Formats: sequence, structure tokens, C-alpha cells
Amino acid sequence: MFLLYLALASITTAISNLFIRKSTDARKEFGGDPFLPQRLLSSVAVIALFSFVGTGKFSFDVKMSLLGIVSGIFLGTLMWATGRSVNRGPSGLSFSIINAACVVPPIIMVSLFGIAYGFDYTIRNAFGAVLVVFGLLWMGYGQDTSFKNQYKKWLFWVLLSFTIHVLHLTFFQWRALLMNECYPSSPLLPFVCDPEKGDGFMISMFLVAALIQKLVSKASFTFTFSDRPLWKFGVVGGLFNGIGGYFMIKATETAATPIDKATLFPLFCIGVIFLCNLWGNLLFKEKIKWIASGVCFAGIFISLF
Repeated sequence: MFLLYLALASITTAISNLFIRKSTDARKEFGGDPFLPQRLLSSVAVIALFSFVGTGKFSFDVKMSLLGIVSGIFLGTLMWATGRSVNRGPSGLSFSIINAACVVPPIIMVSLFGIAYGFDYTIRNAFGAVLVVFGLLWMGYGQDTSFKNQYKKWLFWVLLSFTIHVLHLTFFQWRALLMNECYPSSPLLPFVCDPEKGDGFMISMFLVAALIQKLVSKASFTFTFSDRPLWKFGVVGGLFNGIGGYFMIKATETAATPIDKATLFPLFCIGVIFLCNLWGNLLFKEKIKWIASGVCFAGIFISLF
């Protein structure tokens, strides 16, 4: 089930990213925020539906909901920064760099917790990470000159997005540790959460992220809700975003072995980067350096085994 959850999360996240690009293009014509609160509110609806179908009821836990609020702050700011990245540079490359953050959380988690908590990191993992960085720099070299005047702004936003994504994914893995009573006690694990009462986490996360997007859109753009393309892209993208988030959470919860924990986000990264590059090339004629992408994939693959 672990690999199935990862595959489904990668596919639906890449599709959601496509609708982010679509809404970004629509914004140029209609003047609205590409990351609409509707996207995240529809994600809430999907999570609620999946939770009810899976258990026949909704469960609520204060600690889980508070964790969801923190995660929502990460998600809301990540989407905000990602929007500015794709507006100022190649969307395919932007998403590739942002999603490459998936290779960093294992390093953080093994540094903080180690093998006693199921995390391990080897020289092979480090070598794979170096290849990923090299591949990303190669992909970025000589990119579309139409973004040349905005390169510094794009670099700032894409690196900010990368950093927030690292923190958010690390938070996901830390949350998974809180749901297991079998680990040794640690000051970094101050309490335990009941995994059967986790519905509030995802719902709180998307609600807070939606609130952030609403506040950002009011502060940054003049927007009318009659802009149908933005509604359409926001809602449909939100559906896929919610499904992807649901499966990613399930993947973190079912990652039981050190190999699972080490490969969780790198495998997700492989799928999302490949699919985002694919739609960037096929739909928007973006020039993708496939050999450089292959170096990234090779680095991630090496880090897995």
C-alpha cells in the first residue's frame, strides 16, 4: 500500500500543479489570484469525503487539529511563494526545484532522531543528493531568456519555496512519529496522537491555507468572483490537490521500515518532477533538458538503495 499511495500522490500532485499553471495564465487575462481559496476549500471537501467513506464517521482531536493549523501555515505560504515563482520563471523548472526539496527531510530526520526511530542515511544517499543538485543546476543553466530580466526575483521566490517545502515535508514525517507509541521517549516528541483521530489534521491544514490565500489575494489583487476560468481551475485543481494530500499523508503513515522512510519523499519527487516536465514540454512547449533531468532521477535512485 505504501508504494500505491506514493504513486497516486505523485500523479494527482502533478495534475494539481498543471492547474496552478493554468490559473496563472488565466490571471494574466482576468486579474485574479491564481491560488484561489476555492482550490483549498475544495480540497477540504475531498478530505472530508475520503475520511467519511473510509471510516463512516468523522473523528476530531485537538492536538491533531493544532498540528493541522501549523501545517496549513506552511502550505499556505508555500503556495503563495510558488505562485510568484511560476510567474517569474519557467513553471516546469520551478516545480522541479521546489519538489526536489523532497530529498532533504531524510537528512534532517536522521540528524534529529537516527536509526532508533527508523531513519538511516548513508554515503550513497549523500552522493545521490549531490547528483540531484548538479542536475538541477544543469537544468537551470541557459533557461528561457524571456525571464532574464526577472531572474533574481525568480531565484529568490523559488529558493524560498524550496525552503518552505523542506520544512513542510519534515513536519509531515515528524507528525508520523507522534502517531506511534513504540518509539523511545524524546523531548522532540512531547506527546502522542491517536492515528484514528487524524481527520482534523488535513481539514485544519487546508482551511488555514485557504484563509491565508484569501488574505493574500485581497492584499495583492483586485479580484471578482465572476472570473469563471479562475473558479474552474481553482476548484478542479483543489480536488486533485486534496486527493494528493490525502495519499501523501497515508504514505507517511504506512512508511514502516527505514527504506520506506528514506524513499518516501525522493520517490514522490521522481514522479512529480517527471510529470511536471512532461506537461511543461507537451502543453507549453517548454524546453526541458531531459539528460539533466535524468541525472536528477539517477541521483534520487542512487539515494534509495
